[in-house]
Amino acid sequence: MSSRLESWVFHLLLSLKFIVIDISSIFIFVDTSHAFFFSTNTFSVGAYIVCWI
Repeated sequence: MSSRLESWVFHLLLSLKFIVIDISSIFIFVDTSHAFFFSTNTFSVGAYIVCWI
């Protein structure tokens, strides 16, 4: 039971990371002055996901 719960939480966190990437991409288009910050942040989050997969 606990391992099932951990698995569910892990998948939830993984999907949240993808949502964060989507939001960052939207902000890149909306606010170009922060584009460098968001692109750098998205890259690090993307690299983090690749490491987990």
